[in-house]
Amino acid sequence: MTFYSDLLCLLPLDFVYLSISYNSLLRAARLIKIYRLWTFIDTTERHTNYPNLVRTLSMIHYLFLIFHWNASFFYVVMKDSSVFNNEISLVEVSISL
Repeated sequence: MTFYSDLLCLLPLDFVYLSISYNSLLRAARLIKIYRLWTFIDTTERHTNYPNLVRTLSMIHYLFLIFHWNASFFYVVMKDSSVFNNEISLVEVSISL
């Protein structure tokens, strides 16, 4: 089963990007191999002399990932908002107040 999932992740989807417009959902096939990361973290946590360090670094990594997703979501929501479409800078807004 792992051979087929690895084979699916290795497909050259770059040619598909060129034929159709860029679609980030095509890159989601790479997430199939996330089980390898979890296996590595679990094995490292079991066989290291400092399992709390591995847990702490994993949690920091997860927090950075959540921060990234939060910022990306904020960017997508505010991209079409009137806040960014106005040509008024923050300095002009603070002076007018």
